[in-house]
Amino acid sequence: MIAQLLNASKVYDSPTGKMTVLDDCTLSINEGELLLIIGPSGSGKTTLLSLLGCLINPTEGILEIDGKTTNTLSAVEMAAIRLKTIGFVFQQFNLLAPLLPKGILRFP
Repeated sequence: MIAQLLNASKVYDSPTGKMTVLDDCTLSINEGELLLIIGPSGSGKTTLLSLLGCLINPTEGILEIDGKTTNTLSAVEMAAIRLKTIGFVFQQFNLLAPLLPKGILRFP
């Protein structure tokens, strides 16, 4: 198993109170498996990907990546997992252009 979420939730504090953006999610991802995450706007897709990408920790529940529980890892340890284990393929390459200095990346 590459990644596993166990009863994971993500809650943010907002001016109007607590906002739950992902609620009690359990998911297992195995090597070689194709996974599609689809749903309407606001359904928690980006939050789920941010959890799986080790960009954020769940408010509740457990996230395991490659057999390692990530909930208590430091920012440096999370960065190491992102470097060695996690990767994203974006639908549009132009998402990267604003992050690079001019002249480094050219597209026809």
